[in-house]
Amino acid sequence: MTDDDRRAKPKLTRELLAAAALRIADAEGLEALSMRRLGAELGVDPMAAYRHFPSKKALLGGVVEAVLAGADVETDPAAPWQQQFTEVARAYRRAMLAHSPTVARLAATTPYNSLESLRTVEHGAAILATAGVPLAAAVSAIQAVGQLVSGAVLLEAFWREWAASGGEIYLYPPLLPHPELPVLSEAATAEDFLAPEAVFEFGLGAIVEKLAALIPEGRAEQDLARRRPRGAGRRTV
Repeated sequence: MTDDDRRAKPKLTRELLAAAALRIADAEGLEALSMRRLGAELGVDPMAAYRHFPSKKALLGGVVEAVLAGADVETDPAAPWQQQFTEVARAYRRAMLAHSPTVARLAATTPYNSLESLRTVEHGAAILATAGVPLAAAVSAIQAVGQLVSGAVLLEAFWREWAASGGEIYLYPPLLPHPELPVLSEAATAEDFLAPEAVFEFGLGAIVEKLAALIPEGRAEQDLARRRPRGAGRRTV
């Protein structure tokens, strides 16, 4: 190996390895992911990866971390907490769906048990706690939103694979309309009836509405006053 070769190779970091593993998983599937394949992708000794990921299970966790790292969760701290919270939830759903169905399923079903992944939970909980949502309710809401995101991603990943295999996609059962199901038949005429994004937004909105009702009276006004620029609302003659 020449000095130029050594200089050309990037320093191996956990983030670099995870990003490379994600590329492989997206393009070739999780079955193709191995330390040997990862080493070939980066042009390094496969054993070098073990310093950061001691097992295939740990490496798959790194793939999930790389997926979550792709979520744009930067929010305007001056925006209403409802807007910040919903933007974060939407960002994680988009981040998972930006990848192959196999990777999306992995991200949606892997427990968050590392510092890197739990930072995502901390971020959402902090938004709610700052708004005045009781801590126990904030943590429960994070769990609820996590399940909502996971369910939405799993369903959409299934439909993508179903469509790729030639299956027919429909937003409501072909049985509708049916004279014995008048309510469902009427609902099915709506343009976004059972559309995945519409269902996700409905569930997210219901959670946010519930949280707003739990904030102690007067806290929302205090929060608004804190964010309002100095002098805002004053009248001059």
